[in-house]
Amino acid sequence: MSRPSTSTESTSNVSVSNAPDLEGWTRACDADRLVPERAVAALAPDGAQVAVVRTADGRLFAVGHHDPYALANVIARGVVGTRTVADETASEKTGQEATGQERVVDVIQSPLYKQAFVLATGEDVEDRSVSLGTWAVRERDGVIELGERTSEARHPERTTR
Repeated sequence: MSRPSTSTESTSNVSVSNAPDLEGWTRACDADRLVPERAVAALAPDGAQVAVVRTADGRLFAVGHHDPYALANVIARGVVGTRTVADETASEKTGQEATGQERVVDVIQSPLYKQAFVLATGEDVEDRSVSLGTWAVRERDGVIELGERTSEARHPERTTR
């Protein structure tokens, strides 16, 4: 239920603060609201719901908030951490044979069915054909801002519903 506007609130300020600036960036939240290893839900310039994350080492990520398995907007409520995965990314991008090496990646885990998604790519750790999608994100003058979509969400053929 929405709250009625009071005389001290300005509805024009709300729409202006959420509108993309001339460079296409939209205000997501104040930087001090983004606690490391905790996600915040926000709206991207294209209107999509995203989960914005600051990792323990200070890097920023923005992935889709929509869980493609549960079909619900819950990703920002997930657990942020790391996962050891097979290093197949380099071989797929270069066309060279996989080395069999492992690497540690930052992930966010769905709070419902516990799938882990790589923050840098939005991809499901177990099924890389499924992705949350990603957006450009930056911190400027104490504000977290979202930019354009950098990769599309990809849904599984079947969901658990």
